[in-house]
Amino acid sequence: IHMEKRYIHKDGSVVWVNLSVSALWEPGESPDSHVAIVEDITERKLAEISLRESEARLQESQLIARIGSWEWDAANDTAWNSDAIFTLFEFDRETFNPSQRHFLEFVHPEDRAQVLQVVSAAVAGGESFEIECRMTTSKGRALIVMAKGQPVSNGDKFTTQYRGVFQDITALRNSEREAKQVEERFKKLVNSLPVCVHTLDIKGELTSINPSGLAMMGAKHVDDVIG
Repeated sequence: IHMEKRYIHKDGSVVWVNLSVSALWEPGESPDSHVAIVEDITERKLAEISLRESEARLQESQLIARIGSWEWDAANDTAWNSDAIFTLFEFDRETFNPSQRHFLEFVHPEDRAQVLQVVSAAVAGGESFEIECRMTTSKGRALIVMAKGQPVSNGDKFTTQYRGVFQDITALRNSEREAKQVEERFKKLVNSLPVCVHTLDIKGELTSINPSGLAMMGAKHVDDVIG
């Protein structure tokens, strides 16, 4: 019998042990005694528990930040992906083939050639890469993704091993686009007003002015009254 058990030390602490029990008997007779070997594995078990907890925290933080990590061997096009990658792209663990070729199928057709060019050039030179592209999940949901990768250090030898991340920046880019649209609408509104609207810097110098303001000042161009 082999098993791992926990015991309570007299000081109240938990002790992990590896228990091995074997039966002893004389030839031709039934077992009449047993020998037990108890090995203290507390340090190893605590290290394993700490590692599992760290991995769980990492997975949780990746899911919250919409970031997934990956490792890729460019030589044979095989890869490992974190749990967050499968969640991010809604991949089926049973059917998804984690290779560059398969990943490219989820890149927007208009971005595919550029992604392949950037990654291929980086691998050929053993350099890092960073590229933003449009992708879709396996269920067709559109994403904007930032992909970053760097070669794994292998001394002075050329390596095809890469590690990196995919980050979903869809919400960020959508927010930036919406902010720009709001800014453009505001500018149109200001420029259409029949009154002077201008801004000043901390020194009290003019930094912008609308067309009505220019007309009131008898100027035709912004540069005539700014600076």
